[in-house]
Amino acid sequence: MLGSFDHPDFAIENVSQITVTGPDGRQLPLTIESQSTFLEFDRIVALRFCFVIDEAAASSPKGDFKVSWGPDVRAENVKVDRFSLDASLAARYREFRWARADRDGAGRTTSVASVEVIADSSAQYHFLWYLLPIAVVFVLLTIRKTRARHATNHPTL
Repeated sequence: MLGSFDHPDFAIENVSQITVTGPDGRQLPLTIESQSTFLEFDRIVALRFCFVIDEAAASSPKGDFKVSWGPDVRAENVKVDRFSLDASLAARYREFRWARADRDGAGRTTSVASVEVIADSSAQYHFLWYLLPIAVVFVLLTIRKTRARHATNHPTL
């Protein structure tokens, strides 16, 4: 199984903080492509990984594979620079996509969105920055005008 993972709530400090659990409850070792890891604020927020399963597990109706992450997760994952896929085995590769399983009382799938607001204590002064270029131009024009007045040629007597 091979795919990308970029869940909206996903953020980990290192690759040992993500794991996949199979339908049987067994933790599967992941191979993570280091070139695909995307960092934001010194945390991994997106990555590509793969894990190996047998054909019976891939077609089993027992349950889903579950991705878990966070500081309490410990997994011995392997990092590789780049995935090397064998074209002759293309029929055996499967791509995964994460699916949200939230359901409301009527059994319908629901979507949840969240927006994080960051309050900046100095934000009340940011609007003044647009005045800086205007002030610089005004000061330069004033200096030019003042120098022009003093540099006029006065006839000598």
